[in-house]
Amino acid sequence: MTALATAMPAAPMTLAVFDALTASAHGPGAHVIELHPQLAGRLLRRNTHNRALRSTAVDDYARDIEAGTWPLNGEAIKFDTHGNVLDGQHRLHAVVKAKKPVQTFIITGLPAETQTTMDSGRRRTTADALSLAAETNATTVAAILGRLWAWEQGDRKFTRRTRLTTAESQNLLAAHPQIRRSAEVAQRTHTAFPHIRRRPSAPPTTSWPR
Repeated sequence: MTALATAMPAAPMTLAVFDALTASAHGPGAHVIELHPQLAGRLLRRNTHNRALRSTAVDDYARDIEAGTWPLNGEAIKFDTHGNVLDGQHRLHAVVKAKKPVQTFIITGLPAETQTTMDSGRRRTTADALSLAAETNATTVAAILGRLWAWEQGDRKFTRRTRLTTAESQNLLAAHPQIRRSAEVAQRTHTAFPHIRRRPSAPPTTSWPR
């Protein structure tokens, strides 16, 4: 395994430099690089066998990159032994769209057949992230944040499929800390009056004489 440098990460701009940097004769290698839009666009030429692209995910990632809230969190863009993209196409597209570089892990030299096992876990939700941050009533807080964010985006009917990212939810909660109190009241109300959440049954159908 290639040792990870602690200094400023490399910032390859061409495929040739990227390949030279990541070459390994000892199996898969791990690196941290500064991924620029130029290289991201070129790496996408090697994205020839992947799942369908979800534009909403690209938009979500691009907003975090543009806002400077994209962290180096250990998630890696993965490549097979021939340099083809196995996992990370949405991140590559997002870097291109945001037109800003990010620091990221990359894993190279993986067998192509490992692609079928990638991204098979359950995606963490906003509520999961809030719970990990020790927020009380995390599920209710997340629901309120989602509606508030949609409203601020002009989605007054809550019909758009876009949703806020974890970083956006944290920033929104910091800007509106009173949401915690609203969530607490909502939880207490539901506990005291659980029946008020039930939807009324449809009225009986009446057959009128013709």
